[in-house]
Amino acid sequence: MKGRIVSRGVLLTIGVLIYINLLFLPPYVTRKIELKEGDVAFEDIIAPFDFSIPKSEEEVAQERKSIEEKTPRVFVFDMTQLDQVRGRINGLIAQIDEIRKSRTSLGRKIDSIQKIIPLSQSASMELLSPRREKIFRRVNELIEKIMLQGYLQEVEIPTAIIYVQIGNREIPELVDNFYTRKKINRLLEKEPKPVRELILNLIAPNVLYNRERSQELLKEALGELRTTKGIVKKGEMIVGAHERVNHEIMEKINALNNIYSRTGLKSIFKFFLGRNLFFLIFIFFIKYYFDNRRRMFKDKDVLSFLIFIVIVYFSLTKLVSLTIGNNYAIPIAFAILFSYLYLNLEASVVLALILSLSTVVIFPELRLLVFLILSGVAASLIARMVQHRYEFYLNALVLAFVHVAVIILSHISLQPSESLGFDLAWGAANGFASSFIILLLLPLFEKLFSFTTDLTLLELANLNREVFKELALKAPGTYHHSIVVGNLAEAGARAIGANPILARVGAYYHDVGKLKKPEYFSENQLGQKNPHDQLTPEMSKLVIVNHVKEGVEMAKQMGLPPRVIRLIAEHHGTTVVEPFYLKALHIRGKISVDDFRYPGPRPSSIEAAIIMLADSVEAAARSAENITVSKLRKIIKDIFDKKFNDHQLDDCELTRKDLLRLQEAFFPILTGVFHPRVDYEDRDLRSRKQRKAAAKK
Repeated sequence: MKGRIVSRGVLLTIGVLIYINLLFLPPYVTRKIELKEGDVAFEDIIAPFDFSIPKSEEEVAQERKSIEEKTPRVFVFDMTQLDQVRGRINGLIAQIDEIRKSRTSLGRKIDSIQKIIPLSQSASMELLSPRREKIFRRVNELIEKIMLQGYLQEVEIPTAIIYVQIGNREIPELVDNFYTRKKINRLLEKEPKPVRELILNLIAPNVLYNRERSQELLKEALGELRTTKGIVKKGEMIVGAHERVNHEIMEKINALNNIYSRTGLKSIFKFFLGRNLFFLIFIFFIKYYFDNRRRMFKDKDVLSFLIFIVIVYFSLTKLVSLTIGNNYAIPIAFAILFSYLYLNLEASVVLALILSLSTVVIFPELRLLVFLILSGVAASLIARMVQHRYEFYLNALVLAFVHVAVIILSHISLQPSESLGFDLAWGAANGFASSFIILLLLPLFEKLFSFTTDLTLLELANLNREVFKELALKAPGTYHHSIVVGNLAEAGARAIGANPILARVGAYYHDVGKLKKPEYFSENQLGQKNPHDQLTPEMSKLVIVNHVKEGVEMAKQMGLPPRVIRLIAEHHGTTVVEPFYLKALHIRGKISVDDFRYPGPRPSSIEAAIIMLADSVEAAARSAENITVSKLRKIIKDIFDKKFNDHQLDDCELTRKDLLRLQEAFFPILTGVFHPRVDYEDRDLRSRKQRKAAAKK
């Protein structure tokens, strides 16, 4: 059986992968268009899909060169350079004064100056003369004039304008507004030789090239360079029959042929291999996730349901891409709202992540990934709050608002959209449509997959339904018993990760069959005469057992879902109707216990097993006299052990750990219902024993 399930899962997985790949085939053909410029076309050639016309390498290179030449370079106006030059001048004056005062020959003095600064002999002699103060004064004047206007560092500057950084600002300036080495030489042509030589040796550029910022501006400019020069739309005529192929048409044909060559069989194989490896990783993750949560998803229809969701989702996604062409209309919210009606919140969020990432494999776009994930998670959280069908109308508004907010935030923080208005319109429409379509198709889906959504279960749990009013009137004991069992079952299911709503609803309906003969059940007798006193044990057994069959028939007449009907049918399993078995044994002495068993079947789901245990524990606690806390715990444990040893739990997946958790979940509810006394006597006895033990030590 396990092998068949694995095989079925493998076959379905392969089938879904083939289907998705066929839906999103890359565009390719088996032959190129054999035409060249100047030829006459023999047939109409129509674009099979949208494609771009690329620019030639020469065109791209030319545009790149043009951008490089037109992008201004960035320079920094360094005001500290002037102070540094002034410092060098003052230092030079001080050194020359020392040389002048030294008692050496004129030749040695000139040599000493030339070692400090490379000047000609005549200029050096001038600096030793009384005219040196006038020379240095003129040097200072000219250097300040040049550097305050700006001395440009010598780099290749292809533009007439540069950006000059002053503080945090970048100011556009003409290159001609600044001094260059050439302009300085022209300025100094009429100046005395010592002045010229000193300035050319002392001055340094103070408008310095900012290579990093210049490269950044150039990169931004080159980022705007388009490598295509047009788009051919799907269905557009490339060349008509009997039309001559000119240069423009040839460019379109070459572009199409390039796509065909890139998507040959080898490329397509690589494409599918990469895509399907990605999908298989997620499939293994799904298998791991659901294998570790078999308790919730052991129903045989879950796999079919998930496959159905995946197929519908990707089919609608393909339809959106063919008709609407706007990715914000991809219906992930519809898929997740639908899935949450059968799965739980955690599983729906996991499914949203998987579908989002799988979609982005096909349509790689960061904004789309953000939208899909947030839309899916929002749909899961919104679906969690739905208690009534009319709430879908409000949730449609909430979902539409979430879509609009996500699109606007993506537009602001990630990448501006050129079609923001259309994106917002389709995103909002997606939110509205997802909720309304789910509401309309929900009954059909429930019948198609034979499952019951939590929404339907919540409606069935309404105690104002006619059957509960009748139960409260004709069988008040059974009504009260069902409410308590419902509370126990819900708490137990929640404690071990089963479906708490299904467990509660199953508990509410599990004894509806007692309405046929309520007086034959002890909880409804209320001190009246017991009708079983007039019946044989075998007849009493038939009356008691028959309430399960009657309950199933009534459930079918009420149109209850199959899952709830199964809970009614299985809640007694094949247990023994013990009071009447013991009565028969007392009368006849020897009798087969199997003659007094319920016909079954035994619980096949965890929820059915929980209801069985809750039903038995409540009945046993209700019939107990002088109940105490310890006695109540013993009743719970004994019932659990009895069902386990009688193999009633063999067909479901309850573990011993689950049974312990169920006992702990049942206890506080039963304590609140039956108010057991505290075991003061037992406590005193334990205290006395402890004191005696301490005294012996």
